[in-house]
Parts: sequence; C-alpha cells; structure tokens
Amino acid sequence: MTLAPFMETEPSPRMRQSNQLAALALAQTLDRDEAGCLVIRHAARHPIPAGDVGNDVQLTEDGAEAALLAGQRLRGRRIARIVTSPLQRCVDTGRLLAEGSGSQVSPEVDDRLGDGGLFVRDLALSRASLTERGAPSTIWQLLVSSSPPGGFGPLRDGLEAYVAWIGECLARGGGLTIMVTHDGNVAAITGGLFGLTPLIDAWPGFLDGLLFRLDGERITAQYRRSQATRVTMKEARG
Repeated sequence: MTLAPFMETEPSPRMRQSNQLAALALAQTLDRDEAGCLVIRHAARHPIPAGDVGNDVQLTEDGAEAALLAGQRLRGRRIARIVTSPLQRCVDTGRLLAEGSGSQVSPEVDDRLGDGGLFVRDLALSRASLTERGAPSTIWQLLVSSSPPGGFGPLRDGLEAYVAWIGECLARGGGLTIMVTHDGNVAAITGGLFGLTPLIDAWPGFLDGLLFRLDGERITAQYRRSQATRVTMKEARG
C-alpha cells in the first residue's frame, strides 16, 4: 500500500468542505450538556514554504471565516473547554470557534496538541522529519512501519496517551471539549483506531476530525461518516 492517493496535495475544496461539515455534524449529535471531545485540525492556513516546518504560518481570511461559521454551528452546545496547539493558527481557530458559538471559554494552549504531539519523543528530530518529508509521508511511516520516523515513538504509545487524556476530559463532564491540533495528529489517531482506509479516501482537511463520547463506561470514537468504534487499546493498531 502506498501514499500516492494523497501525498502530494491537500484535499479538494469540495472534499475539505464536506469533511468539515462531517466533523461538525458529529458534534451536533451530542445532547446539549453531554460530555464529548472533538479533536480537529485547525482552519485553512497559508501554504507552508518549502524547507520550513511552518510554525509561523497563519490562517487565511477564508480559514478565519470558516472557523467562525463552524463555531456558529455549535451554538446551543455547552462547551466545557477549548484546548489548542501552541501555534497561532490553532489558537486563532479555537478563539474563533468560541466566538462563533457564543461561548465565554478562552482557549488553553497545550504542547500535547503541537505538531506530532504525544507521538513525539524528540522534538528537534521530529521537526526535521516533518520538514524534510511533510506530514503525510511521516505519519504514514508511523502507521505502517515497525520503525517510527525520526523523533517519533511507537504508534501505540502515542495512542494510549491520547486516549487516556481524552478519557480524563470526558470523565469531567460538563459538555464538549474541543481540541484544535494539526493534520498529522488527526491522521495518526484516525489511522491507529480505524485503519488506513479513511486516510486513503482523503487526508484530514481543515476543521476535519474525530468525535469521542462515552457509551456507558466505554469511550467510542467516530471519524467523518464511519461507524463508531469502541476505543480500547486492543482495537488500536500498532
């Protein structure tokens, strides 16, 4: 299996919009005060220059507008927390989601949502991998190879850490937690829990993501229009 279907380009505008609406539609299935955790990619950004990791790349005007409109689609939902990657485009996405939703919640910055997040063991080496190869190729290796890319640890370790963190957020209750992160993290979590097929269909677009919720004492996850799956580490790949 190869990376060819999505390695070179972002999803088309139509696919990106479809995926964005799919992620928001998942959140809208929650009752107003039901505990949920939406893990999404930030809104549309400017292109990352060649040879640059892209830390300073900001949202486009269209991206900012999309984040605001996405927040408006969440009106009526109780938002407990908004947690974002330290990068400004993620912080701005979180702020605009809150503004659009009418929530008074302020985004909290957390390094665990940065590029590579909890899948990373050596930040400098992981940034070198991402800069040289790009997120899709780097994350694909993490998903399919027994040898993680430079700076990354085993897939399973990162999945366990994310599932534990998400479980803590769900246990607090109080409504919806929104985590704003990067495509690589969304892709790695998705591939680890659902396998490779969703990623071959389309790499995670802007504002694309997963919804986690409680089913009794178990956590379930859903990505786009896929069938919800119970999250146990026995089911996670890697």
